[in-house]
Amino acid sequence: MQAFTGDAKAWEDMLKNHIQTVVKHYKGQVAGWDVVNESFLDDGSLRPTIWSKNIPDYIAKSFQWAHEADPEALLFYNDYGQDGNPKKMQAILDMVRELQARHIPIHGLGLQMHINILAKNEDIRQVIEQSTATGLAIHFSELDVAVNPKNDSTFVYDDAAKAAQLEKLQLVFQAYRAIPKNQQYGITFWNVGDRDSWLRGYFKRPKEYPLLFDDDYNRKTIYTSLLKNEK
Repeated sequence: MQAFTGDAKAWEDMLKNHIQTVVKHYKGQVAGWDVVNESFLDDGSLRPTIWSKNIPDYIAKSFQWAHEADPEALLFYNDYGQDGNPKKMQAILDMVRELQARHIPIHGLGLQMHINILAKNEDIRQVIEQSTATGLAIHFSELDVAVNPKNDSTFVYDDAAKAAQLEKLQLVFQAYRAIPKNQQYGITFWNVGDRDSWLRGYFKRPKEYPLLFDDDYNRKTIYTSLLKNEK
């Protein structure tokens, strides 16, 4: 198979066709889309991809094409690792301000919230506050809380680890409740049971328990504690 070698117009047509075909197919059924995902590196530079290399201003164009396909859908930019990476966070904020100034339709920010028990609370709060200050809808889009980020082969998921995990979850939920109601889009966990966690596969961390349900899809104690706290 030969690589696609079209000019900028051909690349634009390809991406536009893909976005609009999908969005139009689900028009009226899908309320919101992650239009552009993970476009910035930790240093704030644009991630090198086939789109960034071949389509000038591809982020703005992607949002515009999605809006043309379904003017009623909410359109999100989604990314990970903003906490502890201020240059990345600033690049996202700068992008939002630029799109808003150009009247490009962007309606929300997806904060993936792949955090761990060692993450700094102040960094997490700051990212949420900075994102909220844009006035956009806020979606905690891929939440999980890793308990064994150093991949310790002797790790035991004991009461101390569960307590630290619950503390981070409560922090996230409390921060979400502090967001103005009209900006609260939702919280989505990144999978259901621990056995399905991407952390076990992608990072090869078999002793990782980042979710609310165990390997057999039973509710964990942190589920009950978190639910009780939210009532």
